[in-house]
Amino acid sequence: MVYKAEEFEIKGVFLLQPKFHVDIRGSITKTFHRESFEQLGLECDWGESLITENFQKDVMRGFHFQKPPYCQAKTLFCVSGSILDGVIDLRKGSRTYGKTAVFSLDSQKRTILYVPRGVANCYLIKQDHTTIAYNLTSTYMPEYEGGIRWDSTDVDFGCATPIIGEKDGKLPAFAEFDSPFVYGENC
Repeated sequence: MVYKAEEFEIKGVFLLQPKFHVDIRGSITKTFHRESFEQLGLECDWGESLITENFQKDVMRGFHFQKPPYCQAKTLFCVSGSILDGVIDLRKGSRTYGKTAVFSLDSQKRTILYVPRGVANCYLIKQDHTTIAYNLTSTYMPEYEGGIRWDSTDVDFGCATPIIGEKDGKLPAFAEFDSPFVYGENC
């Protein structure tokens, strides 16, 4: 196995520590290894990959997800800088429905966060010039995108006034959210 893997209370959320090599030339980090993902039971049939570049700290993105039937599992890897990532289980019928967890990802630790279908994620940029690489199991479908407001859960991002996009500012609060995800059925 290429990764050390730790599953958290929210079923399917994993923090992966990949093997990496450093020498006088630089470093190599293996951010994806199909056999290891399959051994862990993680989806890895990627539909698309993307990179977000965040120019300044205190940028907030999320909580985002894609609705059935185009739900997405995803990985996040911090290429440069650092983030604080929160996840929330939105799967009705899950024993951890509504539960949250928080992860610190940075380019020095080289950890990978795996977020399963039906779990939304949101992150706060902790350093200027932070770059994040994603893998997603389905392609972006704007008519199926969704989210909940970043400040409507018990996740403490430690930033009272983050920089958010207009769309994120209009997302509903978790208390007003009717989840389309049903654990074990559509996600």
